Amino acid sequence: MQNLESLVHEFRSVLEVSKPSDFTYTSLAFSQFPGGCCDDASILLGLYLKEHGFENIILIHGVNGGDEEELSSHDWLRVGSMVVDITASQFDWRGYDCEEIIIAKSSSFHDKFEQPVDNQVAPWLSERYLNLVAEFQHTYELIISKLKA
Repeated sequence: MQNLESLVHEFRSVLEVSKPSDFTYTSLAFSQFPGGCCDDASILLGLYLKEHGFENIILIHGVNGGDEEELSSHDWLRVGSMVVDITASQFDWRGYDCEEIIIAKSSSFHDKFEQPVDNQVAPWLSERYLNLVAEFQHTYELIISKLKA
């Protein structure tokens, strides 16, 4: 099984160099990554990690985050006991200093969000993903083709 860190870095690097017009029907098509892309990017990353043998992958939907609850919501993954986030740096303009990729056992930034248990699901079981399977599949295949290039 490939290293979690290298897989996450490879995946994010493709999203960084892609244009919104490369994607359809996901937030990646309407936003400049990483801004506004946390949900869809996390779902797609979760699928990629699952395909590479990782299990116990949970999509976390945090709410009322930030120092003063000024961040309404943010999504990221928990892979086993690790926080995995490829979009937290979108909040740097608001005064946070997040790494572009966070892979850690704990994260003070993520601890600032309420994390209701009923907002935690396997990415491929999220209602949004199930409603958009074909569109996500197209985007996922595009990302995979770029990873193989």
